[in-house]
Amino acid sequence: MESLPDDVWHQILQIGIQKKQLNHIDLCSLAIVNSHFDQLTQDSALWAILLSRDFSSSFNSSQAPNLKAVYQVKHWLKFKLKREFQREKLKREFEHARLKRELQRQQEMIHALSSRVNLAEPQLNIPDVITDE
Repeated sequence: MESLPDDVWHQILQIGIQKKQLNHIDLCSLAIVNSHFDQLTQDSALWAILLSRDFSSSFNSSQAPNLKAVYQVKHWLKFKLKREFQREKLKREFEHARLKRELQRQQEMIHALSSRVNLAEPQLNIPDVITDE
């Protein structure tokens, strides 16, 4: 593996990223294999490809000194926003279920009161028509 020149490794990694066969996790995993792969995966060109692919962001290595760090921040923000969206969705679903239970409870109460009124009405002898005198 180490007999391949760095430019060949860079091409392999770039093609893997472009073809969506490699992602940020793969690059980070490769970085912990040894110091040579760690050095290869620090290349800003690789992270620029990942940024443009995963976040529709155009970056080149002259815009930011550490595109890996830019990717990490964007990935963290995306994760945090997704988690917050899921949390808000759960809150809305919980509130919807609570309101549905409350509505059902109130409908049952109205039905029970209506039944009581219907039972009590014949005993009250209320005339059907009330006239003003």
